[in-house]
Amino acid sequence: MSTTEQIREHRRAAANRTCALELVSTRGVFCAGDLLTGIVVLRAARPIANALLRVSVRGTEQPAQGADRKGSPQAAVFFVREKLLSGVEPPRAALERLSVIWNAFLGRTKKRTIAAGEHIYPFAVSLPASLPPSYSGSAGKIVYVVRAELSGAFRRSLTVEQFVEVSSGVRIKGASSAAVREMAAVCQDGRPSPTARLEIENAVAELGSEIRGRFVVANSGEQPGSKSVSISLELSECVRGSQGALAVRRRVDQTVVQVPSSGSDSVEGDFRLRIPADAPPTVEAASISVSWEIRLHLDGEPPVEMSCPIKVVGGASCSEAQGVS
Repeated sequence: MSTTEQIREHRRAAANRTCALELVSTRGVFCAGDLLTGIVVLRAARPIANALLRVSVRGTEQPAQGADRKGSPQAAVFFVREKLLSGVEPPRAALERLSVIWNAFLGRTKKRTIAAGEHIYPFAVSLPASLPPSYSGSAGKIVYVVRAELSGAFRRSLTVEQFVEVSSGVRIKGASSAAVREMAAVCQDGRPSPTARLEIENAVAELGSEIRGRFVVANSGEQPGSKSVSISLELSECVRGSQGALAVRRRVDQTVVQVPSSGSDSVEGDFRLRIPADAPPTVEAASISVSWEIRLHLDGEPPVEMSCPIKVVGGASCSEAQGVS
């Protein structure tokens, strides 16, 4: 680095030491479809001329890398929203830039200066309801960052960043979304076909909550070898890529009901399954997918198996923040 560049670098560093930025969000969890709000605090030891103060929200998807990195999807920014808090955006068109230079030469342009002292800039950035929630798990990460930046023609940009959590924008309270699935098994030997019915009180549930439902399996007593009916809650975390999908599947909770030994026309019962509070919510992004389902399995000949998808959203902090409309 030459002496002239060192002097310029020193002057820029000295200019940056005369001001400080602070970024404060109003809460730690924001809901998709809501406003992300906060304040930017600028403390200037001396007046700042021709400065631009911006705030932006950026969402990045970071899929987990498989053994074949060439075929694995790469990290990508899927959401950017920016707001100007102070200053005037520089012109982008060539004619507009020429006009600004000419007006400055003639002395027609009035300099915009931020006075010395403490300045508070509130901001609100709208989050689309379709945004995927924040996620960190076997399939990778989805992160959201709020960034404040102070820039100018003769100074190095001063930035401050803060991670925020975005939760699914679904109102739980007062909502009714029951789910019913029915299925008939196919038999090749003429025996009565067993049928299964799965009823769920609410197909949209919160992390840390309990799922309640009821199942009915008809003609189960005529199936040789029928011993039990299991109802399980299963979680799948998947990365979609050009080389296929990399999936991790696990059983989160399970209820087992024993089938009576005497021949009966049907077996039925209620079930309760618990969603862990620290589990990931349902995610549907470009490469990362997290899905939940309730699976019924009857051990018999032929076996009866069916599933019903459910949507799992963020905990009470998000639904309480939204309120009930």
